[in-house]
Amino acid sequence: MRHDLPQMMPWVPGARSASEAFIYRRFETLPTFKGHFRLNALLPIPFDDRGQMEVDLLCEKAKLVIEIDGGQHLGDVSAYRRDRRKDVLLQTHGYLVLRFLADDLGKELDCVLDTVLRAMAGRNEERANRPGPSNEPEGAQGRGR
Repeated sequence: MRHDLPQMMPWVPGARSASEAFIYRRFETLPTFKGHFRLNALLPIPFDDRGQMEVDLLCEKAKLVIEIDGGQHLGDVSAYRRDRRKDVLLQTHGYLVLRFLADDLGKELDCVLDTVLRAMAGRNEERANRPGPSNEPEGAQGRGR
């Protein structure tokens, strides 16, 4: 199903592009996504000679990062390399990174939403099944692990 990005969409504070504003607003209209994402969130991961890294959208609970890539990300070798370095650093810190073309937010929105929903569900299930203090049976901590 095709969804055209509105040309005169009300701006979202903190959005750096119409695509970011569009997907953030869309997330906020859906109960499954509402309140889960922060727009242009800063993470304490050193990147590009700065002490922090900015990501387009962050779901902290699922440790999920969404990056929206415009045409400049595909036509510039340096930008492409920078994005790959960013992805590796995020993955090293336990984040799952999903990248979508800005164009696909309009042309393939249902697919984008389905992908994000599946990633969130998978990450939440993975975290729930991970052994740890809150997931171990009572008295299991400290038994030679």
